[in-house]
Amino acid sequence: MKKLLSLLFAAALIFSLAGCSASKLPTYDELRGEVSGDVYTNDYLGLTFTKPSGWEYYSDEDLAGLMSTTADLIEEGGVEVEEGDEFYDMFVIDPVTGNNVNCMLQIVGNTGVVDYDSVLDDIKASIVEYGDAIGFKYTFSDADSKELCGIKFHALNATTEYEGVIFEQCCYIAVEKGVVVNLTVTIMDGTPLETVEGMFS
Repeated sequence: MKKLLSLLFAAALIFSLAGCSASKLPTYDELRGEVSGDVYTNDYLGLTFTKPSGWEYYSDEDLAGLMSTTADLIEEGGVEVEEGDEFYDMFVIDPVTGNNVNCMLQIVGNTGVVDYDSVLDDIKASIVEYGDAIGFKYTFSDADSKELCGIKFHALNATTEYEGVIFEQCCYIAVEKGVVVNLTVTIMDGTPLETVEGMFS
C-alpha cells in the first residue's frame, strides 16, 4: 500500500500539460538522472536529492515496474523522447516508515506561459476521481510555491485518509526546459515536510 499511496498522487499529473508545441527535445539518456551512493542527480534539470540512512532507491528494474513507458525508455536507451512521454526518474523509500519521494517527468516541449492554477485544479480533480474509486479521501490545503534546487515549484498539499490511516502528501510541479517535473512526497509517520524538502539541494 505504501507505494500505491505515492503513485496515485503522482499519476494525476499525466497529460495535464500535453499537446503543446515542442521545441527540440532531449534524448532519454540526456534527460535521465542517476544515483551515486546516497545522492540522486539530474544534471539536465539541476535536481539533487540526498537520501537519509536506511532509505532505498529503486533500481532501473524497479522503476520499469512502475510504468510501462518507463520500462520502454530504459530498454531502448538513447532514443529521442516525444511529447506526452512520461516516466519515473527516481523513487526512494524508507522501508520502515513508508515515507517516500518520487520524481516523475513528462515531456511537453515549448509550453509558453503555464497557468499553474488551472494545472493544479486539474490535478486535484484527477486525484479526487482516482481516490474516490478506491476509498482514498483527500483534504487539500491552499496551493503554495516552494523553491527546491533553485527551481520554483508550485506545491499542492493534501492530508490523505485511507482505511483509518492518515498521512500527508505534497506534489511539487514545475516546467523546466520543456519538461514537467513532478516531485511527490508521501509522509506516513508525521515527519515535518520541511525535513524532506531539506534533502533537496
